[in-house]
Amino acid sequence: MIQVRWTGAAGLEFSGEDATVLIDPYFSRPGMRKIFLGRLAADCAAVKKHIRAMKPIKAVVVRHTHFDHALDVSAVAARCSAPVLGSQSLANLMDAHGLKDRVRICAPGEKIRIDHRLDITMLPSVHGRMMLGRIPYPGRIVSRPRRR
Repeated sequence: MIQVRWTGAAGLEFSGEDATVLIDPYFSRPGMRKIFLGRLAADCAAVKKHIRAMKPIKAVVVRHTHFDHALDVSAVAARCSAPVLGSQSLANLMDAHGLKDRVRICAPGEKIRIDHRLDITMLPSVHGRMMLGRIPYPGRIVSRPRRR
């Protein structure tokens, strides 16, 4: 049996008998004030708390690099050995955290074998239009961001 749990925004946790797959893990939940007025960073205590309660993580999938999909990925990756699957944009983001080597850059439609019981097929991410029919942020990181 597979259990699915919503982790916030677009985040999902798929748990089976002995393993977990995370899609867009988002545990920090910074709130609107911090989103619009503060500097966003992963809440490492929240990430640690959630991961501690999970079965071993087999893979982390990031569909695109808007903060509500990718903010916590570096903190998750630092606490597990699972591959992080995503785009070149994700690799650029992870490079800012010294974790670029943890990312497997995937193409739309690519099938990734995690182990003998788990395959993941990457689908293109299409973001919903929000503000006046527009996507508010491009969601792509074209070069390594600077850490402050």
